[in-house]
Amino acid sequence: MVEPNSERVLVVIPLYNGARFIDETLQSVISQTHPHYEVVVVDDGSSDDSVERVRRWSHADARVRLRTKGSSGIASTRNHAMAASTPGASYVVFLDQDDVLPSDFFSRAVSCLSQRSDAVGAAALVDLVDADGRPFDDGAFAAAMVGGDGSSSLEASDGREVRFEDVFVHNRLCPPSCVMLKLDIVTEVGGPDTSYVVADDWDLMLRVLRHGPVLFLPGARVGYRRHGFNASDSAGDQNIQETRRVWARTYFSRANSDAQRRALRQKWRTRQRRTARAKAHSAVTALGRGELLIAASGLLDALAHAVSLRPLRYWARPAR
Repeated sequence: MVEPNSERVLVVIPLYNGARFIDETLQSVISQTHPHYEVVVVDDGSSDDSVERVRRWSHADARVRLRTKGSSGIASTRNHAMAASTPGASYVVFLDQDDVLPSDFFSRAVSCLSQRSDAVGAAALVDLVDADGRPFDDGAFAAAMVGGDGSSSLEASDGREVRFEDVFVHNRLCPPSCVMLKLDIVTEVGGPDTSYVVADDWDLMLRVLRHGPVLFLPGARVGYRRHGFNASDSAGDQNIQETRRVWARTYFSRANSDAQRRALRQKWRTRQRRTARAKAHSAVTALGRGELLIAASGLLDALAHAVSLRPLRYWARPAR
């Protein structure tokens, strides 16, 4: 039985053939110093022993609940978990089945958000970890989260805000496991959009960020598992299509304020100018090597970016 509590955290875990990592992920939740939480694990049609592993956790701790359903995708699974949760939670963490939380993540995030009524969430920095949980990127991923362009040090992350426009060009709040969001805001914006296959978390983050900033927590690190079987790694063209869709839907949304529209326009044009310069440089390099066709193609590509003043509207349509 989950007791009512104004600081309760809902932890949503979509599960699909996650037997190798789900025990470690759940252990990282059970080990939280903040005791007020509910974990809803929803199995999306696993064929391994994932369900049995989670069932053992649910028998040992009433705060862990298991639901099963037919395969319908990660966004639908996240929505199913929220609908199946006990009412009254204040915060939500969309935890992936193979990521690992630091033991003080909930306590730090809840404390931070209780002091900043304007903030919509709190985020830990992220270390890339391998299948055995060993960090392997020397902090490069975390540095990109804080500075975006690498201009800021990790030491400056304390109190640093991530705003709506900061996540437009690329998702600096990735994976969703690293962010605790205010549940009422997530509900207000409609939760994850099931028309996405791989970019539902990015789209949701942008819609939530329209309402206020996400604050970085000093010191806390989430382990983002990279093991060659991540869903985003196998999405291929789907990633490209959905990236463009997020850009177009966000850019042209009527929910944007005038200030947000101006900020998005500046972010887009800055990105296009930088991309154009990089492609032109590569084209000139190819020309110097005598690769005429590659150089010509690269220069045309650079020109296309240079004159692209906004995303294309048709990108907003779902992929067929």
